[in-house]
Order: sequence, then C-alpha cells, then structure tokens
Amino acid sequence: MSIEDFVSQPGRERLRRLHPLYIDNSTWFEESGNVCARLQLGMRFDVEMAREFSHTVNQWKQKWVLGETPKCINEKVYEGLKDHWIQPATKKTSSTNSNNRNSRRGGKGISTHNAGSTSFFTRGKQLTTRDGVAPDHLTLMEDTHTNKKTKEIQDQVAKQVIEVCRKRKDEYILSQPPLDDDGQPPKVPLELMNQIVLEETPKTKGRIFGLGKLGKRTRSHPTSSYMYNRDPELERALQEKDDRIEVLEKLMEEEKQANKKRDEEIAKKDAEMAKFMQDVLSRLPPNSSS
Repeated sequence: MSIEDFVSQPGRERLRRLHPLYIDNSTWFEESGNVCARLQLGMRFDVEMAREFSHTVNQWKQKWVLGETPKCINEKVYEGLKDHWIQPATKKTSSTNSNNRNSRRGGKGISTHNAGSTSFFTRGKQLTTRDGVAPDHLTLMEDTHTNKKTKEIQDQVAKQVIEVCRKRKDEYILSQPPLDDDGQPPKVPLELMNQIVLEETPKTKGRIFGLGKLGKRTRSHPTSSYMYNRDPELERALQEKDDRIEVLEKLMEEEKQANKKRDEEIAKKDAEMAKFMQDVLSRLPPNSSS
C-alpha cells in the first residue's frame, strides 16, 4: 500500500494533522504531550542510548582514576579507552565540560528551572487558554521560573532578568498618562514588553536564556500573539491553498481510477485472448511422427 493510499483510508480525515500554526485542531512538534512529541522521543532513542553509554564510560573512567578496574568490560575496549583518556585533547575537553556543568555563572549559582516536562511553547498556550490572551515573555518567564511551592524564583539569572524587566515595565507605565475614567495607567503593549525581555535577556551562542525554543521564534517575530494566535489573513491564504490541493488530489484520484479501470479491461482482454489461443491450439490435430 502506498503512502497516498494509506492516508486516504476512511476515517483518517478525522485525525489531527500537522500544521505549524495549529489550524483546524492540528498539532505541531513543539507542543508537549502530543503524538509528535512522543514521535520525537522515539527518534531520540539513539541519542539517549549514546548518552547513557557515555555515562557508563564515565563511571569506568572514575574507576580508572582510582586505580581500579571496572567489572564486565572487554579488555581490549578498556585498553583503548585508557589510551584515549590520557590524550591531551581528551583531558582538555573533559576539563571544559566539567567546568561548564558546575559553573556558578559568575556567582549566580548553577542553573535551575521549574518548567518541568512542559515546553515553554505549550505553557504559553495553556496561559493563553486560561487568561484569554497570549502571555508576554515576562509573564511566561515568571510563570516557568517560579517555584510552585515556595513561590520564589530560584535561578538567580532569571531573577535578575525578571527584576530588570519589571522595573522597565513600571517606568513605562509611570511615563504614560492615565487613559481611563478611573485614572489607571495603561498596560505595556505586548510587543514592547517582549522586546524589553529580549533586550535584557542574556544570549549565549545565539540562544536566548529563559524562553526555551521560543527564543528561535522571537528573534524574527517578537510578539507572542504570532506564536499562540492565528492570523486570519494567513489562515485564509492557507485555506485557499488547501482547497487547490484538494481539487488536484480529486483529479489525481479520478485519473488513478480511470487508469485502474483501463488496466483491468486490458488484463481482461489479455485473459480472453490467452483463453482463445489455448482453445485454438487444443483443436489442432497433434503433430504426426514419421
């Protein structure tokens, strides 16, 4: 069965489709807990196994450092590893990795997060559903870095970024005249708040701290609404494209059925001709031997 035949099976039209803008109850890879996330988990099997093996090799190395010999290891493999561990390049890489893992980040402590297994993107969607509006980056960072039990921000880098962003938020609000009858100051526009967070957030090798994979999107689209809400104009254009694809698929299906019918007729005629020839040959007198 071809892929086209498989996806066109009855009932599959009710299954969720893949779409980066989540159109028509679709899903995408960055949403936690969906089939795509589980698929990605399966695809990462080799990576996780390599990581587990690396951990095992590290345990062997610790035994070697203590002058002990690990159990259940092939002798030739162990000799090769020992030769590898004493290389200057290996020692340098090992030292660098160790320092990175235990970095105090300039006195700010080891990195700590409270996001759990939920991705930043999925948490953003959850907050959008809960509050009725897309969260700005400050709200999302506060939510994902606040300990649910102590209500405190444990990561010192996140705490510093949030405090600076809160201060700039307050300064903006105080600089604006009251707009409503109660004299309440205006809210900071979502786009401006996101831009403030991006300006104040540390960046390491192109990655933005505290926003997970959202950092990749925010570099070109600094609004949360782009990520969590759908653009009607874009939806219309995509729907028109889907309609054209549907028409083409229908034409292809009709052509496929016509070709199938033609092949069946040709096969039928071939079978009739073969039967006719067999009939004719059966009526011929057998060759007489001299």
